[in-house]
Amino acid sequence: MTGNSSKLFSIFGPYKPAPWRERYSLSRLFFNFYLLVMGSFVAIAIFADFVISTAVKGITDDYTSRFMHGTIVLIEEELFRKPRSKWPQTIATLDEQFAYRIHIVDRWTLLLPPKQAERLDNGELVIDAQGDVIYHRLKQTPLILV
Repeated sequence: MTGNSSKLFSIFGPYKPAPWRERYSLSRLFFNFYLLVMGSFVAIAIFADFVISTAVKGITDDYTSRFMHGTIVLIEEELFRKPRSKWPQTIATLDEQFAYRIHIVDRWTLLLPPKQAERLDNGELVIDAQGDVIYHRLKQTPLILV
């Protein structure tokens, strides 16, 4: 007998087993437990990734700012040694020497969040949300080194 047979109880009258006994299955129980454990693991991993990436973002932005500050100051000093009319040529020459692109744009063309725009206007380095573009205001001019 497997526990689902009602032949033994037929002498007492019609027997209807409990509803939970009809669907009882170790494989289904194991599968549900497995889904619970794996779902919990995935939820914890996603939460941990969010917490770690949020914490590391500030650290990497600070490191990038400190790392790039010297290079940006040198580029800025090189630009201010020459008349403003020669800045496009100077930027083109410098652009060829770096592994990353260098441009000068007007301040009003940038669409930055208010907090970053304020930092940029105060002369600080600003890193975009993706972390791959750095903005720096060229001294007291409306021009931005990108």
